Amino acid sequence: MPADQPTLTASQRFCAAAGIPHPGPLSDTEAAAFERAQDEADADLDARYSGSQAA
Repeated sequence: MPADQPTLTASQRFCAAAGIPHPGPLSDTEAAAFERAQDEADADLDARYSGSQAA
């Protein structure tokens, strides 16, 4: 890749390889919803594999 081109992120490379457009940056609301979903998924995995219960 030429030095004057920006380095692509992993998700940009994936979208390019898959032939789909890369979505733009998330809005604050979308980012907050994404973080909540990730926190819920993390808590679920923790509960499943550590034997603890998510709060």
